[in-house]
Amino acid sequence: ALLAAGTALWIAWLGALGPKSHKITVRAMVGLLLGLAGVALLVWPRKSAPSGHFGWQSLMLISGLSWAIGTVVYRNAALSIGPVAFNAVMMLLGGTWLLLGGIVAGEAPRWAWQPIGLVALVYLAVFGSALAYTAYTWLLKHSPADRVGTFAYVNPAIAALLGWAALGETLGPTQIGGMLVVLVGVALVTLPSRLA
Repeated sequence: ALLAAGTALWIAWLGALGPKSHKITVRAMVGLLLGLAGVALLVWPRKSAPSGHFGWQSLMLISGLSWAIGTVVYRNAALSIGPVAFNAVMMLLGGTWLLLGGIVAGEAPRWAWQPIGLVALVYLAVFGSALAYTAYTWLLKHSPADRVGTFAYVNPAIAALLGWAALGETLGPTQIGGMLVVLVGVALVTLPSRLA
C-alpha cells in the first residue's frame, strides 16, 4: 500500500508537465507528503520490521509510475470517446489479458464458481471498476492531477475502516493516527485556499 501510495506523488509531478499542466503549490506538496506519511503509519507492521523482496517492490514503484504516466497522457489527450467507452475498452483489454494469463499459467482447473465469489465479482466489476474508473477519468478532465492522485492515500484508509467494520479487524493508535494524517494531507491538497 505504501509503495502504491507513491503514485500520488508521480501524478502530481507529471501533472505539472504538458499542455494542461498545473502548478504544484507548497501547500499541495506538504499535503502530498503528509498523505504519504499517513499511509506509512496506517500500514506499518505492528510486531515486526517491514519485509519484502526488492524486485517486487521495484515492480510496484514502476507500476505506480506507469499509472501516473497513463493518467497524465489521458488527461492531455483529446479523445473522441467519453470516459464510459474509454473505460469499457480498458476493462475489456485488461480482463482479456488476465484471462489468457490465468489459462496459460494453468489456473483454469482451479476455478470454482460459488455464490459468494460471484457476488464479489459483480461488486468489483460494477463499483471497483465501472463506476470508480469512470469517475476517475471524468475527474482527470475536470480537476488538477494532484487532487485526483490523492485516491492513492484515501484507498488504504477506507480499506482499513472497512476491515474494522466488516471483518472485525483491530485498529491501533498508529493506524488511527495514520488515518488522521491522511485526512489532513488530502484536505491540504483538495480544499480551496480560503478553506484550508
